[in-house]
Amino acid sequence: MAAAQEHGTVKLYHQDADNGFNSRLFELNTRNFRLGPSETKDTFAIDQQPHLEDTGITAVPNDKLILQFIADAADTVESEECVILIPIRKRNLRTGKVSVGYLTGADFVNGATTLGPAGTADVACAAGAETVLGTYTVPEGVVVRVGNPNPINGRMFIYLGDDTA
Repeated sequence: MAAAQEHGTVKLYHQDADNGFNSRLFELNTRNFRLGPSETKDTFAIDQQPHLEDTGITAVPNDKLILQFIADAADTVESEECVILIPIRKRNLRTGKVSVGYLTGADFVNGATTLGPAGTADVACAAGAETVLGTYTVPEGVVVRVGNPNPINGRMFIYLGDDTA
């Protein structure tokens, strides 16, 4: 059971399904995320986390959002200890209805597993190398915008469990 946050840089890329072009949506060090008074992932306050503005890119069906990590030191991210909340706005293409919410660890697939409580496979990371933690594929019938101009709905939190803690 992890007791610490893995340290390094987290990046989110948008990959266009038509041309494979990647655009970086954000890059933050895990030290930017504040844990609660007991210094655990279970006590964070979302209102004290970094605000992710609208990134200006609309991901359409079959586009991918790729979550990458560059570890400060060689280590393994413990998938079931991860907590990921990335603010999004999702628009239904049929109805036009927009919903505000989060991409979570369960949305990012890495092989046969996800990041979060249901995760079953840890991810080995070499120091200083970009490692894909997971990929979210935009489903048919919706478009997704990452971030939110509203500071209340645009807070993000990423906790990557350290398997050696």
